[in-house]
Amino acid sequence: MLNNEAVYEFFQEGKVKPFHLNRWTPETASTASYPLLHYSTNANNHRGSSFWIRSANYLRIKNIEFGYTLPSRWTERIKIKSTRLFVNGMNVFTFKNQLDDYYVDPEIDDGYGAMYPIQKIWSGGLEINF
Repeated sequence: MLNNEAVYEFFQEGKVKPFHLNRWTPETASTASYPLLHYSTNANNHRGSSFWIRSANYLRIKNIEFGYTLPSRWTERIKIKSTRLFVNGMNVFTFKNQLDDYYVDPEIDDGYGAMYPIQKIWSGGLEINF
């Protein structure tokens, strides 16, 4: 269940998020996907309900490495047995259907959205054996 920073408009004097823009108004009453914007923390928007339940299904590619070993015929002339180039990535992709708009990491089950984003780390290297 999503709550606090993840979903409430103007939370701790913050801003509205893109999904708040499709809010209820008299003109959008039949098509709105978000209730009426409200600055008060006692508003109905901030009460727990099934409206805030979202699927936390996700697929994350945590570690991936691509490498290429140069053919020995390229390197044997300069007395190198093997040369390998590689690129390594951590937290490269996260596919998460219903949580994308809320900036919530599905591995953290608090529903607040009040944490640092997952860091993506890329590194590369060159391995040479003489």
